[in-house]
Amino acid sequence: MRRLRVLTGNTYVIGMRCSGIVRKLFQIIPASDGSLYVTFPYLPFTSGRVGILTMPAGPDQWILFDDFPITAHHVKYAHHPSGRAHFSQSGRVKNTVGKVSIPFSQMSGHIFSVSFQGIERYKTAVLYSKPKRGRGLVVFPFDGAGAYKFVAHIHSEPELARMVTGTGTTLWLNCVAPSGRLVRGITFQTKFWDMRGPRYLLLYVEPEQEICGQHEDFLLFLGGFDPPEISLDRSKETRALMFLYPEKDCTPELLQRVGTIDLA
Repeated sequence: MRRLRVLTGNTYVIGMRCSGIVRKLFQIIPASDGSLYVTFPYLPFTSGRVGILTMPAGPDQWILFDDFPITAHHVKYAHHPSGRAHFSQSGRVKNTVGKVSIPFSQMSGHIFSVSFQGIERYKTAVLYSKPKRGRGLVVFPFDGAGAYKFVAHIHSEPELARMVTGTGTTLWLNCVAPSGRLVRGITFQTKFWDMRGPRYLLLYVEPEQEICGQHEDFLLFLGGFDPPEISLDRSKETRALMFLYPEKDCTPELLQRVGTIDLA
C-alpha cells in the first residue's frame, strides 16, 4: 500500500492566493479528544444566519432557511467522535443548533464543505513571520477572485491511498473526488484513532459558479450530514447544519421573528 505524506499539527490555517496576495480564510483544529473544529476568525462580516437545513424527499428541493436565527458572532463548527455536530462559540452563543451526524468510527467520506465568494476582503497572511508552535499555514494554489468551494473528507489511510492518482513526494495530492473529477488536495492528520487506525482529513478546493447574486461577498457552510444511506437516498428526507454570512437585512422585525442564538 502506498504511504501517504500528511500534515501534522494542532491548528491548520487555510489560505488562498488572490491577485498575488495570500488571504486567510478559516482554520481546522483537531482536538486532543478526537473532535474536529472548523473556525472562522477572519470573516469580514458582522452577522449571519445559522440553522438546520432540511431537504425533503423526492427531487432536489431545499426548504428555505427563512426561519434560521441570527448571530452577531463568528460561530465555529464542532464534530465530535460520537457523531454529535453543532455550532458554538464559548461565552457568546447558545449551543443549541446541532444534530446527530456520523460517528468518526463509521465515517468514510464527506464531513463538511465551505464556499467563499469575495475572498479579497479577508485578512492578509504574513508569509515570512515565525509561525506559532503547532500552527501551519496551508495556501491553496489558486490565484484569482471568484467563488470557490472547499470540500473536506475523512478517510482511513487505505481509503485515501486508493483515491490518489500518480506518484510524487510532495504533500499535495492528485485525487479522484466522489464526483469523478480530478482534484488537487492536501491531507491532515486528525487525533482520532480506533481499531482501523488513524483518520485523515482530505481537503480540496474547486472553483464554483456565483454562490449568491445578491451579495458580492458571501460564505456558505454545510456539515453534520446524515449517514449516506439517508443523505444519498432521494426517497428520504435528510438534514444538515448550515450557516451563511452576511445577513445584511438584520432589521428589528426579522430579529423578532426568527430570534437569535447570541447569549447577550
